Amino acid sequence: MRMRKGFVLLYVVLIMSVVVIAGAFIVKILANNLVVSHDEHLRLKNFYAAEAGIEWAKSKLSTNPDWFTDPPHSPADDSDWIISSASGHQMTVGGSKVKVIREDQRGRVYSVGGSSLIIKIEFTTEPFELLSWKNI
Repeated sequence: MRMRKGFVLLYVVLIMSVVVIAGAFIVKILANNLVVSHDEHLRLKNFYAAEAGIEWAKSKLSTNPDWFTDPPHSPADDSDWIISSASGHQMTVGGSKVKVIREDQRGRVYSVGGSSLIIKIEFTTEPFELLSWKNI
């Protein structure tokens, strides 16, 4: 009889160990899922803010085709310049900061959502016609 009681204790300890290890894995998976979903939410928020910036710039260009925020810069699509050095027009949309940049005499507009998501459109003036849209 005494030997059986010892085995029951051993089984309980083993089962509890398996349950604790499985619980730890589940907690780790849930924590990773929370981080990934937060990052995705932030990325989408910045994307839609940058889209709003593009729409704002299109509206601005339709009323004033000569509107610009910065002097010409080379090379085109210089993301360091766009994010850090270009002055642009800054605003807040849906809790995200947006910077809209149009270089003088250039048929392109950049919109930066958050701190790093860049959308670019290329267009012609008179009449305004959208040529391309890119997520840089």
